[in-house]
Amino acid sequence: MKVLDVGYKKEFVYDLYSRIIDDYKAYDKVTKKKMFEVITEFYSDYNNIIDLCTVREIKFLKKVAKGEDFDYRDDKYNYELFALFDKMLIVSDFEKLYLPDEFKENILEALSKVNMKEAKEKDALNEFLIGYIKVNGNCLAEPLINLASQIFEYNGNEVDKHVFYNKLFNYYVGFTFKYIESLEKNFIEFYYKDYSPYLDDIDEARMHYNDTTTPHFDMDMYKAYFYNDIDTTNKTIVKFIKKLKELPVSYESVLYHIRICALLDNDREYLKNAIIDIPSLKGVDLSDFFKLMDQAMDEIPSGALNGMTPKEYREKLKEKEEYEEKKYRGYVKQRNACLGDDIAKGFYNLYFSLLEYVNNKYHIDTSLKKIYKQESLDPNQLMPIIEYLFEDKEKIIDAYLKDNPHNFDSEDLEKVSKFKQGIRGMFTIAKYEEDYTALLSSDRVYMIKGLNSNIDEVIPYHDIPCIVTTSLFPYDGVIVYDGLLSTYPISMGTSFAKVVEKEYNEDMKYYHL
Repeated sequence: MKVLDVGYKKEFVYDLYSRIIDDYKAYDKVTKKKMFEVITEFYSDYNNIIDLCTVREIKFLKKVAKGEDFDYRDDKYNYELFALFDKMLIVSDFEKLYLPDEFKENILEALSKVNMKEAKEKDALNEFLIGYIKVNGNCLAEPLINLASQIFEYNGNEVDKHVFYNKLFNYYVGFTFKYIESLEKNFIEFYYKDYSPYLDDIDEARMHYNDTTTPHFDMDMYKAYFYNDIDTTNKTIVKFIKKLKELPVSYESVLYHIRICALLDNDREYLKNAIIDIPSLKGVDLSDFFKLMDQAMDEIPSGALNGMTPKEYREKLKEKEEYEEKKYRGYVKQRNACLGDDIAKGFYNLYFSLLEYVNNKYHIDTSLKKIYKQESLDPNQLMPIIEYLFEDKEKIIDAYLKDNPHNFDSEDLEKVSKFKQGIRGMFTIAKYEEDYTALLSSDRVYMIKGLNSNIDEVIPYHDIPCIVTTSLFPYDGVIVYDGLLSTYPISMGTSFAKVVEKEYNEDMKYYHL
């Protein structure tokens, strides 16, 4: 039986063509006949067939190739049946399944040469990656690649190669670029191709729920999503699916709309009204069905909620409200947590003198000639100079002390000399105390002071804990930061806050460098 005898619509053929061919043409620029030719050429390489199929599909193809008598309409074969029909690797006369005549020889070669061990390894990676992307709708590529590398103990290059060249991954997943304004940079983004019409809606919904955090990673759930479009490991969802299949409706169609509603965390009343309006359901009492549907949808992860379920989101929201109330009750307004104007002025004079020396000596920013005793300087211009200083600060500061460009006395030079003990890095503002700000590093807590003002006037208490990059120096018998804090537009969530609180309470406090 031939593929050409099936009578596929052009839209169906184009869907396959556009998924498997890298340089595919626009729909109105290519004929159905030409697409068949290109698909046939693609399948002429048996390696493409192996790469495009899961182990389950390969085993199913072997059954068809051997002419085995089995009930292919059994629900347990739903994934294989629909996947292989969509890929045109099987055809049917409604009585029996066949390998298409056009591809039969190449399919048989693929089945004889497939390395099942390698195929299973690729499947495990695809089940996680594609399942995760299907749950979320879209996600940034780099964090997911890094996560997959850790889980499967691959190096990043192996996962990179997989996502760009594996046929099955690219069959389901597309790539685009997303510009993140706060970071002023384009990032590669993965998206599930079936959800491409909803990508803007997902992003808009996430903005509404910007306090959500990514939940734990459930590998079984992602695998279930890959093969079944739903979490078949969840008893509540399985019970609902069973009830749905009992209704006189198209199961796949209703499930798809449920998935989209869950993906966007949309109002369920609209979905319920659409189900009520299905002609075959006229007069059917759906009250118990909708009750069960609500229970199931409360446990379906949502892309709008960054992969959390509505139930998890409500629990997290309650937890956050309780934590914020506790944090508010425990907040201590800072009163003496800075040096004050006069002492701060002395620090800035010495520090800016050093930065000006570094800039002029090493030609970092030739447009910036004066830093010493200047006001309203652009922090973005100072950052490269500060970074350069910390690359070899002891050597640079020794050279500065020798040259003494602004003729400071020995007392001031001694203060600059102590800058060699300074540290620069990423810290977490853990807590505000009346006299100090607690900065958490990997193994200790630095109790620091601000310069002209208390740090809780720079970053409000309700924004902590927050991650910052800054420089710490010994000055006037205490630790101070250099007045420049780089923050990150990331909501860390209550779980992170509790970890920070625990480490703050347990770690040693350092009041001197």
